[in-house]
Amino acid sequence: MLSSREYNFDADTVCSFTSENYLNAAAPPYTYYVRKHNPTIIYDSVASVPARLARHRNFNDLVADVNASAVPQWLFVTPNLVDDAHDTSVDFASNWLDFWLPTFLADPNFNNNRTIILLTFDENETYDINNRIYTLVLGGG
Repeated sequence: MLSSREYNFDADTVCSFTSENYLNAAAPPYTYYVRKHNPTIIYDSVASVPARLARHRNFNDLVADVNASAVPQWLFVTPNLVDDAHDTSVDFASNWLDFWLPTFLADPNFNNNRTIILLTFDENETYDINNRIYTLVLGGG
């Protein structure tokens, strides 16, 4: 179950996560997650049902699930605003992805003959250029 330390919910079920700034300790706290990057929280059928809301978990929980061979049938991973290159660079996001994805792809508890990973990068740097969405399909499925 999520603790208030992990997520803060207001009356409108706005989901965000703010913590110390791990890139710059001298900077003020940083909001790493916002509601728009968590698609299922937008639905009242999720946000207003505590049991469904509790299924929103953090990345550390995913690692524990993989180690316990308890990966759910469907999961959605959204990097935070630093690791998804919103507030950093494509190189920074690539380093984050390179840190965890090869390990998961090599782990049979995660990547078996039913696993499909859709890795999508959906933004460009300017609104003046049409956005092209890049998706890579990975996994044993």
